Amino acid sequence: MANGDLTQFGARRAFPVWQKFLVDADETPDGLNGPCIVSCIYCITAGTIDGVYDATGMATGTNLAPSVALTARQRIDFADGTGVKFTGGVYVTITGGTYLVIAAPSS
Repeated sequence: MANGDLTQFGARRAFPVWQKFLVDADETPDGLNGPCIVSCIYCITAGTIDGVYDATGMATGTNLAPSVALTARQRIDFADGTGVKFTGGVYVTITGGTYLVIAAPSS
């Protein structure tokens, strides 16, 4: 059985294997510079997420999340937490705070 596969009742179903990626500056989190599925962004310390782009930079991507101020333990869900496909990677711009991007690299 491959990583991310679930076999039950004789059927095989693939599902994302969620991973945590730290963001503490305007950046592309290590490991999210290609296609991936983003479930949510979780706030560790308070700040503002200015944008979440579907590329490895602001100039080449589309902002998929409006600017939002978050306090610790709040989060931004993508598609109710089931995830949205980012084809060109992820780039996050912030003003203060520390965050975890919950995502699954994909092909």
